[in-house]
Order: sequence, then structure tokens, then C-alpha cells
Amino acid sequence: MKALFVLDMLHDGGAQTQALNLAHELSRHSIHTSATALYSPQGLSSHLGISTSGLGVSTNPLHFPLACLRLLNLCRSERPDIVHSHAEAADLASRFVCLTLGIPHLATAHSEFPWHWRRRLGVTLERHSSFLTRRYFAVSAAVASMLENELLIPPDRIRMIPNWAPLSPQPSSPLPLPPTGRPTLLNVARLHSQKAQDVLLDAFRIVRKQLPDAALWIAGTGPEEQHLRSLASDGVHFLGHRTDVPELLRAADLFVLSSRWEGMPLSILEAIRAGLPIVSTAVAGISDLIHHGKSGTIVPIGNPLALASAIIDSSTHPGQSRAMAQSARHLADGLRSQSVSAYLQSYQEILGLPPRTVSPP
Repeated sequence: MKALFVLDMLHDGGAQTQALNLAHELSRHSIHTSATALYSPQGLSSHLGISTSGLGVSTNPLHFPLACLRLLNLCRSERPDIVHSHAEAADLASRFVCLTLGIPHLATAHSEFPWHWRRRLGVTLERHSSFLTRRYFAVSAAVASMLENELLIPPDRIRMIPNWAPLSPQPSSPLPLPPTGRPTLLNVARLHSQKAQDVLLDAFRIVRKQLPDAALWIAGTGPEEQHLRSLASDGVHFLGHRTDVPELLRAADLFVLSSRWEGMPLSILEAIRAGLPIVSTAVAGISDLIHHGKSGTIVPIGNPLALASAIIDSSTHPGQSRAMAQSARHLADGLRSQSVSAYLQSYQEILGLPPRTVSPP
């Protein structure tokens, strides 16, 4: 069986990372997987042994037909049995190509707020073309609800399969750790308005009034970096792109997610696996993983005062925070094998193949 994964871009965002790690896991079960991205530069590379390529198309909507044409040519060349897309523009291009070539199309929805930059247009396009997608996968219950209630996808074509924390490759050379604090807070996310690091920085100023030795590490890159740096106070360290997130998680005292919307954030899953206490906003996917007051702390979206209060409370009660972190870790155990098995079963159902199981990790 051959599966082609289609993304918008190849970068270190959570959805892209999760898609490529799914491709890697499926390749271990006799599925030949490769990945391509509409808007990444043309050329070949690899990720975890998976062949990846860029189609080199501009993000200008007027160039979308060119993206469809290049994807069509790639599918004619590679002849995949399934095309599995992981982003909104990639979904649309894949539907048109799969309709032309008669290939089953599957799509994973990674966010409860898709097409956020062109909301009305995007929802209209999805509703009118969704019949071309054989199955939708939702990474959380909230995303599944969005697919059914907003995009009007029939529930029998939706399957909820949660994300998991993929194994991270060891960095080729150790990276220096930034200055630590008492406590050290960690945020790993794109520097984008979705992730609301501006709210986190407001909250951190409040935290420093009670915990003057606290440090905040922000790992990631993105379009908001310059603006966020202008908002930063003492004790904030921007780490840029890091290949050593597991080391950062081991060195930090608390993981903080301040996002305005998500699907099921990969960074939270990585923090759970590392046994790090968590404070998060109440975005999609969090309630599937964290039970407030039992396995972590959940606060309202966009409220710096509530976020600061939760950070201070978690930091001043380390024993209670560590106990909640261990509870979260137990809840998340086994997600990888369960999710990969569910994807594999769906592929086999679509192609009419006999079922197989995935061995536990």
C-alpha cells in the first residue's frame, strides 16, 4: 500500500510534525509513505526516513490551480493508493486531484478553528467539497464536533483519533540551556497570534511581582517574534527554533500553554510524556488530556490574570503539581499504539484489506 501525505508547508508546526510522525509510524507497518507540501520550496529531503518534497507554489490564492496541477503530476508519477491531507489548502487541492484520478481522499482536521484567516470563504468551500473526502479524522472531541456541526460532515464519515507525543530524535550536538529561574516556565509554540504569547507575557509580568526569580523560556519562531520581543520583561528568554525540546522539558519546572485555539496541541502531549506540570488555556483537546485540578490546571482563554494566578499556585505547591503531572502521564500512556492502529484500520477499511493490529510501544 502506498500513501501520499499532503501538507500546506513543511515546517516545525505541531500539525506538520504530527503528520510526518504518523507517516513514519505507518511506514513501519508495510505502508510506503511519502509527503509533499504545496507551499514549500521544490526539492527532496527526508524526515525520520520519510521522503518529503515541496511543490514550490506561492501562497497567493491565484496560484492555487498551479498547486493542483503539480500535485496531480506528482500523484500520476507516484501512483499512491491513498492521499491523506493535513491542512485546509492541502485538503482542497487533494480533493480535486483525487476526483480526477479516482484515488480515495482522507483528511485529518488538526484545529477547531480552520480557515481562521478566511473563515467564511473556507467554511463555504469545505461544505461544498467535503463529499469528495471519504473519511475525516478529528484529533479531539471538540474538532469532531466542529466537523459535524459547522462543516456539516455526516458523523459516519468522522473518526476521532487523538494525537500522541512522537519520539524526538536526539540533537546532533547538545545545545546550551538558557538561564534558569525559580521557577522556570516553558512555552513551546509558533510565535503566532493563535498561541497568544502576548497574553503569556502579560501574565509573566504579574508572576514576577510575586516570584521575582522566575524565568520564562519561549521556544519557537514565527511572524510575531519582533512584536513579542518588544513586549517582553526581565526574565524572558526567546530560544528560537530548538531541536532539543525533551532537554528543555527536563530542565523546566512548569509548562504553560496560552493558546487561543488548538486541535490537540502536540506540545502538551510532549510535556505530559516528560512528566512536567501543566497550566493551559481551555482550548480544544485539552479536556481530552487534562482534568482540571487532578492532572493539570486549565484557565480561561485570553485572561492574563487567571493565567498568572494558576502559574503562581502551581509553582508554590510543587508537590501537588508533580502529583497532577504523574496523573496526566498515566492518562496519556498508550496513545501512540491506539492511534496508529486506528489509522491503519481506517486505511484498510477504505481499501477493502484485511485488518491488522499495531504492537504496543
